[in-house]
This record gives sequence, C-alpha cells and structure tokens, in this order.
Amino acid sequence: MELRIKTYAIRILVCLGVTALLLLGVAYAFYPVAFSWKILLLAAVFYSVCLLGIVLIARFAKRGGRTFISGYMAVKAIKIVLLLITLLVFFFADRDAIRWITVVFFTFYIVMLVFDTVYFSRILKK
Repeated sequence: MELRIKTYAIRILVCLGVTALLLLGVAYAFYPVAFSWKILLLAAVFYSVCLLGIVLIARFAKRGGRTFISGYMAVKAIKIVLLLITLLVFFFADRDAIRWITVVFFTFYIVMLVFDTVYFSRILKK
C-alpha cells in the first residue's frame, strides 16, 4: 500500500483552509466578537496533527496487513487526545469564547474525519 504524504498534506491543507475561511466569514457576518486569529490557530493545530498522523500511518502501511489497521486506530486515538488537550488549553486561556471555540473545534474535527475517511477508503480500494 502506497501512501502519498505530499498529496495528503496538500489536500488536507486545502480542506482545512477552506473551512477556516468559511468559519471566518460566518464569524465576521453573524458573530463579530468571534472573528479572531484563534480560528486560524486551530486550523494550524489540526493541520499539524493531521501531518503527524499521516507520517505515523505511512510507517504502519509499510508493514501492511493487520499492523496497518492497528496502527491506523492507534493514530486516530493519538489524534483525538492531542486535539482534546488543545481544546483544554483554549478553554483555560480564554473562557469567554469557549462556546465559539468549541463550535470551531468540532467543525474542524468533522471535516478532518470526513476527509480521512474518504482518503483512506480510496487508498484501500486500490
């Protein structure tokens, strides 16, 4: 199984970038108080975690078989733990905007899950 890390990195960057721009537009239009650099910071954190994940998954993919599946699930668990730690840091840093940050966090997380599901389902079909 061949994982193209560069392709994954570019596609997830575009996906998270478009989501960040949409969220910034919604924040600016409907909730100007939430229009903040924190949205871009969360996008950068999600991008970094996704890159870490694909590098780890690529290592498991070289071994193949059940190792890939076990590794994939372990990487998913590592990702969620890292992202929840990030959410906790944001919670303690800015308690006033935690509702908006939580909405942005879960929007990015859903986008990441959908992207990963589509990307890996296409790779596993090949």
